[in-house]
Amino acid sequence: MNVKKLGSVLAICLMIGLALLAAGCSEKGNETAGGTETPTATETSEFSEPVKIGYVLWDGEIASTNVMQQVLKKAGYKNVEITAVDAGPLYQELADGQFDFTTSAWLPYTHKHYWEVYGDKLDSVQTNLEGCKIGLVVPSYVPINSI
Repeated sequence: MNVKKLGSVLAICLMIGLALLAAGCSEKGNETAGGTETPTATETSEFSEPVKIGYVLWDGEIASTNVMQQVLKKAGYKNVEITAVDAGPLYQELADGQFDFTTSAWLPYTHKHYWEVYGDKLDSVQTNLEGCKIGLVVPSYVPINSI
């Protein structure tokens, strides 16, 4: 699977997953006589609180984070901030509560060290890609097989 397809699949899966999560987790507001809902005081404060998403500057993470931002805005969140940082600061800021979440965790291998340092302060919620490989690739017609 090429990188563009992988990014597209990730973006679509994240969008669907968050849309389902937002739909299933949101509370109902009070219905007016016209059948439209008005948000309760709890919902108003929840949706007005800023949501802070951290991510690393990798194409797939840029895409998934921007999709998450749009899904949360469509769900009613007023202030969804996204911030690009390197992996080390990402995990530190997640552990410190400066970010609410990330879609940029590459576990169990790529970010293994960061998880060992900060994992006791973090919750791994869901795996969105399995079996991903990282490395250098060349077309099959290139006669090299190592660096």
